[in-house]
Amino acid sequence: MNTSKIPRINEQFWIFFIGVGIFCILLGYNRLFDWDEINFAESAREMLVTRDFFRVQINYKPFWEKPPLFFWLQSLSMALLGVNEFAARLPNAIIGGFTLISLYKAGTQIKDVTFGRILVLLYLGSLLPHFYFKSSIIDPTFNLFIFLGLYYVIRYEQVVSETRRLLPWEENDKKWASLKAGFWIGLATLTKGPVALLILILTYSVFMLLYQKWIFRVGQIILFLISYVAVVGSWFGWETWVHGSWYIEKFIQYQIELFTQPVAGHEQPFYYHFVVVFLGCFPMSLFFISGMGDLPERYSERLVKKFMTVWFWVVLIVFSISRTKIVHYSSMTYFPGVYLAASFLYYQIKEDLKFPWHTYILYGISMLVWGGGVTTLLVLAPHIKEYSHYIRDIHVLDAMNIPLNWLGGEYWIGIFYTLVLMVGLVLLILRQSFMFLILFAITTPIFLNLLNYYIVPKVAIFTQTSAVNFWRNHANEDAYMVTYGYKSYAHYFYGKVTPQNALKNDLPWVLENEKNKTIYISVKLKDYTNFENEYSGKYKFLYQNGGYRFYKIKTPK
Repeated sequence: MNTSKIPRINEQFWIFFIGVGIFCILLGYNRLFDWDEINFAESAREMLVTRDFFRVQINYKPFWEKPPLFFWLQSLSMALLGVNEFAARLPNAIIGGFTLISLYKAGTQIKDVTFGRILVLLYLGSLLPHFYFKSSIIDPTFNLFIFLGLYYVIRYEQVVSETRRLLPWEENDKKWASLKAGFWIGLATLTKGPVALLILILTYSVFMLLYQKWIFRVGQIILFLISYVAVVGSWFGWETWVHGSWYIEKFIQYQIELFTQPVAGHEQPFYYHFVVVFLGCFPMSLFFISGMGDLPERYSERLVKKFMTVWFWVVLIVFSISRTKIVHYSSMTYFPGVYLAASFLYYQIKEDLKFPWHTYILYGISMLVWGGGVTTLLVLAPHIKEYSHYIRDIHVLDAMNIPLNWLGGEYWIGIFYTLVLMVGLVLLILRQSFMFLILFAITTPIFLNLLNYYIVPKVAIFTQTSAVNFWRNHANEDAYMVTYGYKSYAHYFYGKVTPQNALKNDLPWVLENEKNKTIYISVKLKDYTNFENEYSGKYKFLYQNGGYRFYKIKTPK
């Protein structure tokens, strides 16, 4: 095992280069998905259209749900590569490369180079952690900034707990840790909001309460706050100075609603995120619990593990309590989770430890879901019309009329991953952990890209393809784009709405007050009778496709 604590520059280069290359495969192949992917890409596009990069907008109205940092990254990408799916997702692919480097450096400094490599392989080979770098949602960027912020917090605690004489670079870490932590948590706040600071405060407070007996580091807290306020104030302060406090008030109100109410209908049972994290983080999730147990670590390393354990449970419990539950909300557990899993595997390799019995039980459940479950679904999927009498959703039933062009062999994707899982089980039994990590680091990207190429476009047909195609067909027209009965961002982005044809008032007001205007409307089948009754005699029915009906209204000259 390589016990060097100095990260290698050439190794970091290859980790970044290979990681970004893998994440970029088929990056722009599928359309952006409603809501979050299109929502964020649209805010970035409107920044380019208006040249106003300091205000977040949707439909050219102020949008207070998110701060602007991630949209700045997307705007830069779109300015260089054009307004398209690849450009919208590229920032996260690049963030993925930086994430792998950050894990490698942190792991090397905390333990050694071998541990850094285990972290990289484990994160790259786990399903949801890998998948999110191929999306255009905010969370991968947000989570990296939080990880870097919390890393410098625990790095300080680790260094001051050392009884040996510190190396020069460790002294440097100790000196600047608080300022660096404030900087990164500040960037996280500019990316998604104050939940970054909340997670830091909760994690550090619980950690201090349980393990450090409330050692109150006043000087370090002051340095942290100086750095944090400087970063956050660079935008929040400017926004308040120029436009008043309304944005801050709306923003805070929205964050409270997310926690206390099932906003946007995303209400799930309490255990929702526990299931998501266990199944979605395979195979790293096999070793979470083992990594929290007793391992032959030095005191300073055990301190880091305790911090990671607290961080993991704080995030999981907080977002389980939250009334709004969306799958990526628990993605912040991926960093402490991968650390815990890698800690166990590190000592399993070093000490030839036995895998606990629960590892094989969890592995068996994962095989059933990701091997047997995916294979079964892909065997049945081409025959979905034969089961239409079980389906009550008229949107799905109508979408089933669109040819899906099944090749007939898609189930081999499931068989391929089942075989991978079987090989992985053999490697676990033989205690070949490093080969296990390499296996999944290679095959997980292949599995996800096969699904991305062959399956995701077919899934999109049941959710959004018809609507997206409708808006794309009428993009650049001098017309209003409107949805009726459901919320969407697709008509803004794919309809290329401009400030001149952005609908500022509701549809009845436009019909009453504006002349010689064309309006295109998308309606889901469940709502079309309401629409036709409300606007009887005013609309022209265009066509029905994929669970939607599309209309056109022309106001009088």
